[in-house]
Amino acid sequence: MFREFQKKDENAFLELSKELSLFNYENNNSHRLANDDIEERLTNRTKTVKSRIEKVKNCKKTRIYVIEVDMKIVGYIYAYIYDINCIHLEEMYIKEEYRGLGLGSKMLREFEKCSRSKDIKRITLNVYMWNSLGINLYEKEQYTSYYLNMYKNI
Repeated sequence: MFREFQKKDENAFLELSKELSLFNYENNNSHRLANDDIEERLTNRTKTVKSRIEKVKNCKKTRIYVIEVDMKIVGYIYAYIYDINCIHLEEMYIKEEYRGLGLGSKMLREFEKCSRSKDIKRITLNVYMWNSLGINLYEKEQYTSYYLNMYKNI
């Protein structure tokens, strides 16, 4: 079941968000700085998640959605409205053991339906180039590339 975030979801959201941070850390070796510490990253992630939860409570432009399987939260979407009719999907995560079951497509379609009901006309998102599962999912759901973000460590 796909639904909006509720207060009772805070701990599950925090744990899934930490899993995403760890997933990105483990799979993003080429972009990691030499002094990147996973413990510090997870501590900062906790602060970020708590801030996001407060934004959801106090700001109509910020959204968190969760997906449940057997009454257990196994994924989420964090997004924010940034223009009159645009929403940015900042994060989407599904627990590893629930990937490949069609939940990603279901989450995106439900997210699109919720966004349309709020008169949103465009969804934007970013995805790491190494995240082939994410890229394949978004392309399957008819998302297209239009922007390239580049960086250089100095």
